[in-house]
Amino acid sequence: MSLTLEVLAGMANRIRSLISGICLAEDLDLNLHVIWSANDPACMIPFQELFDVSSLPRWVRVDMGPREGSSVEVLSPDDLEMYLATSSRPLQIRSYGHFYQKDPARWLKHLRALRPAEPFPETKFLDAVGVHIRRGDHKKAKMFSPIDAFINTMKALPEDTYFVVATDSMPEKTRLIEEFGSARLWFPATSLSRMTRQGMKSALADFIALSKCKKILGSFDSSFSQIAALYGDVPLEVVKG
Repeated sequence: MSLTLEVLAGMANRIRSLISGICLAEDLDLNLHVIWSANDPACMIPFQELFDVSSLPRWVRVDMGPREGSSVEVLSPDDLEMYLATSSRPLQIRSYGHFYQKDPARWLKHLRALRPAEPFPETKFLDAVGVHIRRGDHKKAKMFSPIDAFINTMKALPEDTYFVVATDSMPEKTRLIEEFGSARLWFPATSLSRMTRQGMKSALADFIALSKCKKILGSFDSSFSQIAALYGDVPLEVVKG
């Protein structure tokens, strides 16, 4: 028997759903079949091109689907409890949420076991502050974490602070260079678009780089900010203004 989980939306949302699925499958003593579509504009890349499959438990299988039969959307622990109480096997769910929260330590263990498919430098940026400015279609991040709030927060830090900046917005990138100069900024991504495989590999480069900083200045209601901080075990300060 197995649990089938279709992960949805962007990369960070998929990661938190995947890790929730791993923990749930462990609890139920089931194999886990993960469907990770590469045809969604929010994440146009197969799992195997982002992460090392061997870093998953042996009983986890990841492919691009399609899913057979119907599934139920499970986004929260309450959704999960209701689903398990009323469902019959086989279990088939779809999610972009952190729906397993019963054992946070085990959830984090599985999250931090994930390894990127391509190696990144192991040295942490001990003196660098990560900055994640989420734009795109994220209305709340744009409304509650405006660029001026990021600039003011960054200017309040010592003048020699080095920033690792992850953003999907060229105007915000240009504004930061105007304010701080190129010498104090590093932008890991080589592509700001998330609609291509190269763009998604750039998103992973941003994610890993942020996780290696001493802290992250993140965007409001951004799963990318949240999961990068949890993955690297670094403090997250959500910038508001």
